[in-house]
Amino acid sequence: TNSGVTVTAPVNSLSALRHSLISEMIANSEKVAAEIGHSTFATSERIEGAIHDFNAANGSGNTDKSNEGDGEAAWAFLKTISQSPIFIHKFWQQRPLLIRSSEITDIHIKTENTESNINNWVDGAFTLQEDLRLVDNSYISGSRTDDILRTGTKTDTWAFTPIKPDPAQPTTWTQVRDALEGGTIYFNSAGSFWPRLGALCRLTSYAFGFPTNVNIYITPPGSTTSVPPHTDRQDVFVFQTEGSKRWRVYNPPKRMGVKGVDPLNRGKGGDVIGEETLGEALLDVVLRRGD
Repeated sequence: TNSGVTVTAPVNSLSALRHSLISEMIANSEKVAAEIGHSTFATSERIEGAIHDFNAANGSGNTDKSNEGDGEAAWAFLKTISQSPIFIHKFWQQRPLLIRSSEITDIHIKTENTESNINNWVDGAFTLQEDLRLVDNSYISGSRTDDILRTGTKTDTWAFTPIKPDPAQPTTWTQVRDALEGGTIYFNSAGSFWPRLGALCRLTSYAFGFPTNVNIYITPPGSTTSVPPHTDRQDVFVFQTEGSKRWRVYNPPKRMGVKGVDPLNRGKGGDVIGEETLGEALLDVVLRRGD
């Protein structure tokens, strides 16, 4: 569960805002390709390089789907949302925003290469079969939820343990498969390990002007809790690249005023956010592949 500051508004007003934002992004995506060519040479070269790397890297997830055009579509999405006055003034750090797969597909750059091949770039950007499998016999280290979360002994505690006992030894697929039995696994700084995710980090940084990072969370079917309620220090975009997952987003809990408790890092390091303090969810949805 990720949290952020919210401003209360009627549901119909939020629906209208959301519709206006999507329409604005679709309209502005047609300008993005031209802007690349009119940017400074260095900026244009960096953007085009990241787009190329996003298209070229593994990660489509579908054997019958070409990556061609995905990098352009990712850039169109990130650039148009970063430049949207509606997003910046009405959503950014104020309220959660849900964008469905079909809407993401509509936000793309039309070129001679993508005109007849418009894909949802989120769909399959990272998959278990094509990307997670690359962990086998690598030195990529990840973590898994602790047994107290998996057994339900204590579901309000942020507790993780390494997937493998010795970080100096290669990671095996058996270790990853066993870690996925009964709970969530995750890989921080995944853009350093998977080229396509690295390209996504670069595109996001070019669009927003901020440092960015990608974390991968993978939860097996049947899990009731992926991670307990918590807050984050960073702003978060969630892309559902495969499968589906229920997400609940709440108002941040009231600041405790207790020394040593970081309000932007609640629910971690032994701190607990009780469910009774969360109130009604601002967003309670199932994200599906491509959302």
